[in-house]
This record gives sequence, structure tokens and C-alpha cells, in this order.
Amino acid sequence: MTPQRARILRAVGTLAILALYVGTASPSILGGDNGEFATLFAESGVAHPSGYPLYTLILRVFSWVPGSTPAEGAARVTALLGALSALAWSRAARRWGAGEGASLAAAGLYATASLPWRLATHAEVFTLNALLAGALVAVSGPDARWKGARRAAALGALAGLALANHLSCVLLAPIGLEALLRARREDGRPLRALALAPLCALPGLATYLLLLVWARDPGERLVWGAPTTLRALAHHVLRGDYGTTRLSSSRVVADPAAQLAWLARSLADNTALVGLALAALGLWAALTRAPRRPWIALTATLLLAGPAFITRFNITPTGVGEAVVERFHLLPLALLVPFVARGLEVVAARVSARPALRAFAAAGLCLALATRAWPSVRAAHGPEVEDYLRDTLTGAAPRAVILCTGDQRTLGYPYLQRAQGLRRDVLVIDPWTLLVPGTPERLSARLGATIPAPVERHVNTRALAAAALSTGRPVYLADPFSQAILRTFPSHPEGAMIRLLPVGTAPPPLAALVAETLARYAAFRVTPAGGPLGAWQRNAREDYLTSLTALTHAALRESRADLAAALTARARVIAPWRAW
Repeated sequence: MTPQRARILRAVGTLAILALYVGTASPSILGGDNGEFATLFAESGVAHPSGYPLYTLILRVFSWVPGSTPAEGAARVTALLGALSALAWSRAARRWGAGEGASLAAAGLYATASLPWRLATHAEVFTLNALLAGALVAVSGPDARWKGARRAAALGALAGLALANHLSCVLLAPIGLEALLRARREDGRPLRALALAPLCALPGLATYLLLLVWARDPGERLVWGAPTTLRALAHHVLRGDYGTTRLSSSRVVADPAAQLAWLARSLADNTALVGLALAALGLWAALTRAPRRPWIALTATLLLAGPAFITRFNITPTGVGEAVVERFHLLPLALLVPFVARGLEVVAARVSARPALRAFAAAGLCLALATRAWPSVRAAHGPEVEDYLRDTLTGAAPRAVILCTGDQRTLGYPYLQRAQGLRRDVLVIDPWTLLVPGTPERLSARLGATIPAPVERHVNTRALAAAALSTGRPVYLADPFSQAILRTFPSHPEGAMIRLLPVGTAPPPLAALVAETLARYAAFRVTPAGGPLGAWQRNAREDYLTSLTALTHAALRESRADLAAALTARARVIAPWRAW
């Protein structure tokens, strides 16, 4: 293949992936961290630890990108990063010895898989992480154009940028260090190569200083914690509130077997097993030929970024936990690309077909994989999460306080309030964010009452609810996260939330509550469930059931079968998979 033809094919492939991603970018937020990053696309601020300054900066620089909503604009920016990521991994495969056609095919199989497609079509940091990882693996390749000092400088610069986006890029250390040692041997002055790498990493790492700027005078902007000093910045960057290598601050113990099983299912599904077979063939081919050392380092990187790392996770991979954990499968999936490309080379060498027929077969395989992945992408792009947030936020009384947990609420409500200007009079408080330094003081000022600070990392939820009620503002529980609150204060369902009442206040009669609830649900955006649902979408439909379930139990206790039947009928429309 001539160089000119190769450039044309790369450009066409990249533009095709870009068109696919931009055309399927989600116009609504989808749960998890997505609401936070969509908000940061609309206004500057500090994201949750580790801060992700590079991705946040890119969102702000490209905040002019049009979209029907801020979420769609941010998704389109991420779609561009996704297309560039596919290009980076095609170049990585090429620099690791595969031919141009096999490299493009392997990158196409990666880009049209469900997980990369989903992550590239809504605002998330993992797509940029994969892009930078692909560039670093390309520079590390035995056939990379840059040698010696230039290779070392590029490795350092990419490592600094990658660390400024997501700390998990440190898992690329085996291949990065092996390539750096190669650069040292290639250069006439070895010490120069070793010194260049850390120096060139500094500009990327310096983007963390932007957090100090974005944290100043936050006002109503999205600011996680108070990283306004170097010490506080280090605490934020190193995820002091969670633990540097943990996904959650909860005390759930990691289950390595469950994590490994979920990783195996995820990789098998995203490669349709064909990719795994090709990767295994490519690994065998690579390790039976010289030079072996770079491939051994790349294999070690794959094992470290995949099985070794995910066994540390303390989030159970069930329900939305699957969606949270699966994002970390993107890096090991991407690292398969050079192996898949080598496997394709082995297959091509044994197939006496013309290059045009091979290209047609590769394109057909990518199309088949994309067709297979599309239902999963469409299910994950459902509007249920944003609809639930909008229904509950607009249904709250004026100047309400909403107490809630869960990333979809904690990071989703600010998106509606700040990026879309909806119900800014409502104050949203996640009790567990009170563990973040500076948060109790900031929320106390907004509430107009003192919120007790946590004691030995224990949040007194009853004291929080009492402080909110003492202001005279309406107070809601968006999810029944605290039985201590429900046992202490009278409450009743209101819309899809639970409204708390001061001690001694009687709730309205049951019949009136049921009538009002059914009227509100008739006006909600949730439609009858049909077709497959993503994990966050299914979870949002379950969230709608909070009031219906509470009222159904109350109706049965009062022997009001008619009221219970009406409530159950509405619940079946929302979540028909539940046993009623």
C-alpha cells in the first residue's frame, strides 16, 4: 500500500468513526459522572477527585460546539476524541509491526464495539484516556519513527498529559519504562534521554494548577471540595476522600472473582469473541519472533491494566455497579488492538485473497460488530435518568431542600440547575459529600443553618435533616438512604420523593396522597417501558417507584385494596419486570 493511499484510508476511516459517534451523541445525561462533565462543558469548575483538568479544559475550550443541549455539545466534543482515539490505536498497531490494512481493521473493530462507542458518545474522561494511551503505545512501538531523545521526550509529554486526565494511565508503566530504556540505548547521550522524559511531563502535569484557579470564588459554580491550597490540591488529586486506588469510599470489600468474571464477559461481548481469538493468535505470533522484550512489556501492561487492576475495585459489578466498573475495561480492550492487528496479519498471510477483498471483509466485520453493538448503545442513551431528575426537581416546592445520594442525582441535579438554569432555588445536598473538606461550611452558608460536620467520617443524617427543617424550607428525600431520618421525622410521599415534616406534624390522609400522586405521575415524562434498557436507565425507572411502593404498603396496611391496585397499575407501566 502506497503512503498516499494509506493516508487516504486513515482519513476516511477516522471521518467515518467521527460521523458515527457525532450522529449518535446523547442529547441527555446518562448517569454516573456524565452530569458533572456536561455541567463543566457549560461553566468552569472543579470535578470530583482527581479533578481531571485536561478533559475539563478541553470541554471548556470547545464549549462553542453546538448541540441541542449542553449534554449533547459535550458528547460531540468527546466524539471527536473518540475518533482520534481510533486513529491513535491504528497508528499504535502500525508502529508495533502490523501492516496498514490490519492496523486500520483492528482499530475499526475496537471503535465499533459497544463500550468504546458508548463512552465516546457522552461526556466521560475515559475516551481521552484511551486516546492518550494509544499515542503512548504508538511512540513505544519498535517501529516508531522517533528514536532516542525524541522518543523519550514524546513519552514524557504524553505521560504528563495522560496523568492530567486520568490517574489510571500509570498502569501503562511497564511499556512506558521499557520504551524509555530503549530510548536511552538509542540515544548517543543516555542521560539526556532519561532527563528529557520527566521535564517534558511537567507541562501536562501543570494543568492541575488550573484547579486552584477554578476553585476560587466558586459562587454557584460546580466546585467539588475546596482545593484552594497546594495541600488541599494534593488531597484532591490523590483522591484522599476515597483512597487513591479505590472507586468508592464505602467499606464494601473487593470481590476479585466477581470483577474478573465481569471483565471476561465484557471483553468477550465487546470483541464478539473474534477479537479475543485474533488477539491470542497475535500474541503467539509476536512472542515467537524477535524482538520479544517490547511485546512482553506490552503483555504485562495489558495484564496490569486489566485483571490486576480491576481486582482492587470495591464496587460490586451488578446493576449500575456494572456500568461504573465497565468504564475501566476500556483501557484493556484498547490494549488488545496491537495484538488483534498482528493476529489479522497471520490470518491474511494464510488467505490467498486480493487486498481489495481483504479490505471488504474487514469493513464487513466492522459493520457487523457495529450492528451488533447498536442496541446496547441505544439502550444506554435512553432519557430516563434526565427525565427522572427533571420530574423530581420541577415537582419540588419553592426553595426546597433535596437530600439525596447516588452519582446520578448528586451530579445530575447540578446539570439541570447550572447548565440549563432550571430551579436554581432548590438546594441539593448529598450527605456523603459532607466528608469532603470545605463542603459543610459551603452548604451551611447556602442553607442558612449550620450543618454539623462529620465526626470520625460519620455523617449524622438526622442532624442534617433537622438543620434543613429548622429553616422552614420544604425538605425531601429523593431516595430513602437513611432509615434514621424516616424513623425520626414524620413523612409522606410527594411526587416521586418523600417529603419530611417537622416532629409532631401529621401527614395528609392516605386517599388524598394517592390521588395527588397518581395525578403527578400521569404528568411525568416516564413512558411505558419498551425494549432493552441500560443499567442507569433501568435504575432511574426503579427510582420512580419510591412513592408508589410506600403508598402501596400504606394502602395494604389500611386494607384499601382499591388504592393499592391503582398504584400497582401505575408501577407496572414504569417497571414491568418487578413482581407486583
